[in-house]
Amino acid sequence: MWLIDQLALLVARTGERPLIHSPIRRPTIDDFPDPWTGDLPALRRLCLRLMSYAEVLGPDVIFEPIGPTSSATPRPCAAPGPISGAEVSQIAGIEPDGRIRWRRREPLWFQDLHRGTLRFGYDPRVPLQGDIQLVGGVAREVARAWRQLHAVLQPDPGTEARLTDLTTVYLGLGLCTANSRGPADGLGPRQLGFLLAAQLLAREEGCWSTRKILGHLDPAPRDHARSALRQLRRPRGALRRRLGLDLLDDPPAIELG
Repeated sequence: MWLIDQLALLVARTGERPLIHSPIRRPTIDDFPDPWTGDLPALRRLCLRLMSYAEVLGPDVIFEPIGPTSSATPRPCAAPGPISGAEVSQIAGIEPDGRIRWRRREPLWFQDLHRGTLRFGYDPRVPLQGDIQLVGGVAREVARAWRQLHAVLQPDPGTEARLTDLTTVYLGLGLCTANSRGPADGLGPRQLGFLLAAQLLAREEGCWSTRKILGHLDPAPRDHARSALRQLRRPRGALRRRLGLDLLDDPPAIELG
């Protein structure tokens, strides 16, 4: 199973603690208590809260406006020079003439890590709706930042989009992304439901806890998660062994350059 193998690789590279011990964040006022005001401060608060949940701590964070009047403009389609690892996740496709088509329709996206500072861009022209779609989108961008910090980015845009979604589950943000519409080349409800089921089994959650967590899912990912629970439950302990749990110590904290 490609998803389980990739999750095991992430555990081997960065430790089991986020997957096993971090709280699974739920789309409720308990986990997202900040008032929604529909402006940049509210978007910034949401991003910083998700960063704290993902333990993206230590680096400075800046938010740069990207638009026709801003000084920080996105790269043009035919931008010369090599593409950075962070930019890979923002490629939407390749035009017939070979030009890069950039993904720039989200209200906020992760740009890069530069000299110890995480840079997020935002588009002030995009209306902000305080719903699960926005939360899921920002959770994905936080996962991109986390992947940049931990040097696990993949060069292929499609693979990186799928692994970004997988990383949201690893970081405890899978409920947010499973209930939101992701990029076309990311994971769908079936795969995200499968990963959430794997996480619950790996954590050895009880029946009542599992039922409560699945109750926060929309019908499609919930049905897929329930099916995956039946598929992955036997033989007992096989999933944890395949994920390499209890075999490795967590790696030391990363140091910013």
